[in-house]
Amino acid sequence: MVGRQASLRLIALLLFAWLPVVAGWHLAGPFGGSARAIAIDPQNRNLLLAGARDSLLFRSDDAGASWRLLPFRDPTPGTFNALIIDPAASGHFYAGLDAGDSADSGIYESRDGGEHWFQVAGMRGARIESLAFA
Repeated sequence: MVGRQASLRLIALLLFAWLPVVAGWHLAGPFGGSARAIAIDPQNRNLLLAGARDSLLFRSDDAGASWRLLPFRDPTPGTFNALIIDPAASGHFYAGLDAGDSADSGIYESRDGGEHWFQVAGMRGARIESLAFA
């Protein structure tokens, strides 16, 4: 019975390992954190942002084929739950960080494509779950 269970587990493992290949799926990243939020530039559909746990932000300029880690402040524990790209200005990003009850929670803004970030005044300590332009 134990040998049969081991055989079934091996078959299931192989099936699940090959399923993405058979179905045409492949891993494209971002690698380093599980994405919790994603944004697509309305002016340039190849520009994507992904936010993850551990305050990780990623950018893709080729519609997700490759990703690079964006610089963010010194280690700031938290999760990026919301990202948005200004529909009138590519390279102008907002990111909502939930770092618990820490003053690091809030909305961060970048006007240079994600190379530099600063916390939006009046939003310090706010636990952000979503963002939208009005």
